[in-house]
Amino acid sequence: SIINLYLPHSYLLAGWLSIFFRKIKFLMTRRSLNNYQRKLPFVKFIETQILHKYMKNILVNSRAIFEQMIEEENVKKEKLKLIYNSVKIKKCYKKYKNKKIVQIIFLANLIHYKNHKLVIESCRSIKEKNFQVNFVGEGNPHYVNELKSLTLSYNLKDKIKFLGKIRDLDKIMNESDIGILASDEEGFSNAILEYMSYKLPVIATDVGGNSEAINHGYTGYIVRKGDYKNFSKYLTKLILDVNLRKRLGLAGYQIVKQKFEVSKNIISYHDFYKNLISND
Repeated sequence: SIINLYLPHSYLLAGWLSIFFRKIKFLMTRRSLNNYQRKLPFVKFIETQILHKYMKNILVNSRAIFEQMIEEENVKKEKLKLIYNSVKIKKCYKKYKNKKIVQIIFLANLIHYKNHKLVIESCRSIKEKNFQVNFVGEGNPHYVNELKSLTLSYNLKDKIKFLGKIRDLDKIMNESDIGILASDEEGFSNAILEYMSYKLPVIATDVGGNSEAINHGYTGYIVRKGDYKNFSKYLTKLILDVNLRKRLGLAGYQIVKQKFEVSKNIISYHDFYKNLISND
């Protein structure tokens, strides 16, 4: 009854079936902004001029993508369905206390658009000594070496650690005090929801749906893309104030439980598919 094509690769390969099998309800799920189309104009033509027309619905995971598809890809509002990402709430044993070293986690693969360089630039201007940033994730060795060299040149070897792939993510998340994301582009970041589910205040760049998850000044802080000065300012603020970290972290945790917990996501998909089938 339903075929859901998940992400652009499957859409471009199998979306053509929607032209010939009209009795099947084809859906497309978009979980990123359409930046990839700018690099590949023929892909934009195929999606916007052909495939979108044959989709029963297009599912998106942020308001930013929702609005972009209307404004730039001429998709009718009625065809779009917004279902946010979700996370499973795990056991969190967060203890708020003044620590000798405030632990900051950046959970993202080391690839250019995640912009780890912005974090390195931000740390360069932080005068406080009691913090450590942990980069968790893997990446191209050349780019990783480039980031390490920049860290050395700024004399931040003791402040920024490259942890690579972590087996026990639950442990390091519980030991962390602040979660950060410096991306130049996102659809809707799961890392932000992970941080909030572990009661971490979050600092993130205002790209994609990040501001839909973070309430500025209430659960964390949103800064403009590439704005290392304000990123540094808010990071310093959180490093210095344990009570602020606690207040923002607990507020974010409550929002995740109310809006982004995985069971709510499952119900949204279940009801959506059920409604499609019942309308046959």
